[in-house]
Amino acid sequence: MEESLDPLAQRALAAARSALSLLADVVAEAPFTRLADDDLVALLEVSEQLGRFVDAARVGLAAEIVERSLPLRGNDALCVAYGCRTASELITRLTGVSGREVTRRARLGAALVGQRSLTGAVVPAVDSSLGVTDD
Repeated sequence: MEESLDPLAQRALAAARSALSLLADVVAEAPFTRLADDDLVALLEVSEQLGRFVDAARVGLAAEIVERSLPLRGNDALCVAYGCRTASELITRLTGVSGREVTRRARLGAALVGQRSLTGAVVPAVDSSLGVTDD
């Protein structure tokens, strides 16, 4: 597919790739058994916070891919552009997760960020309080 020209998308992708590279290096080099107690606790806290953002991205992105792959879009469906019949097939191919996990993520994402009605209007999330927090 073509490269995005959206500066926000480019910045987000660059930041995610950078974080992935840095974390992979650190985890590969640092056996947790050698960490001091305070460092171990601090790393766990930060890792959990980071995981919440990653989880929010996973479910939000899955929900949006499902939305853009709806059958009513026909040949313009996102999944079709990538040679897949369904959003679930596309997400499974990209991530390696099971169809069951794709469904779970898409449903949770739709519940958190809302869905579009038949007119294209955004229907509010079921419970936006389940979203990511900075605590």
